[in-house]
Amino acid sequence: MTPRSSGFALKRARLIALGRMTTRSIKWEARLEGEMIPSFQLLDAYLAASVDTAGDGLFRISFGQQWTPFSRQANTLIGDLQMADLAQLQSLVPNRQLGLSALLIVPYAPWLQISFGVFNGKGTNVLENLDSNFMYVGRIALRPMGARAPIIESALGPTAIWLAGHFAYNTKNLGDFTETSVQAGADFFASYRGVSTYIEYYWGQYSYTNGAPKRDYKQQGFNAQAGYLLPIPGRVFRRFELTFRFEAVAPNQIVPITGAGDPTQARMSIVPGINYYHRGHDLKLQLNYLHNEELDDRDAAGKVASYKNDSVVFQLVYRLK
Repeated sequence: MTPRSSGFALKRARLIALGRMTTRSIKWEARLEGEMIPSFQLLDAYLAASVDTAGDGLFRISFGQQWTPFSRQANTLIGDLQMADLAQLQSLVPNRQLGLSALLIVPYAPWLQISFGVFNGKGTNVLENLDSNFMYVGRIALRPMGARAPIIESALGPTAIWLAGHFAYNTKNLGDFTETSVQAGADFFASYRGVSTYIEYYWGQYSYTNGAPKRDYKQQGFNAQAGYLLPIPGRVFRRFELTFRFEAVAPNQIVPITGAGDPTQARMSIVPGINYYHRGHDLKLQLNYLHNEELDDRDAAGKVASYKNDSVVFQLVYRLK
């Protein structure tokens, strides 16, 4: 880290409006979320309805702009993350999309959850679907241990084990050619007596019709992180957490990079850290050291493409409800 890249930043300042209403059998929820920095951007904007069923089951359907049911970490609220930021592979997964999704917690087998959605597949805040193609996203999650609870990272929540797999299929007409993407992955989460771990693997393939100016390529990403809430006696019992992350991402495994810092450059990071939870995820301090290495260390011309880009991040998270 150099003085030129040091400083203070207001990373996220979001306004969230959440409304809930319960009728005799249906629970209604509306959510609006907007990013205020550096300029306003609408994030979530959806209406959802859910019904509890016999056997501790649930059926939920939502319409609007929302996260696709792909990857546990992508569907974790940004303030409930264990590390200072998302894993780098989350930049490759489907983002917020406009569409319809459904969740089924299977009656009499609530340890099994099935999610599916149909979306425009054109990205965040894109209302049109001019080519009439859709993105299809599905996820199956097993919860052999733990009660139904909101998704958070760290061991601040109940004892739990989650294992899930997910996929996405999308086709886009891009003028004179068509892009088809197939994405898949799996993730695992466990928390027990102050110890937590999260592991995720991602794979993607993009292909193009004849005459396209782009070449077919594949992507891969891996993230493994863990935390331990220190059992310090007294008022700070399980408020300090030691964390560690190892991640690697290869956004394009076919086309050579153009130089250092190319967004498709394969890279890895080792991230130790420490958290202090004063009021859970609502008020916390996070300190991360990011050691970064470029796995693609030569560009298309054979020049060295590695560079020094380690960093230290100290972050205060405050969420007012």
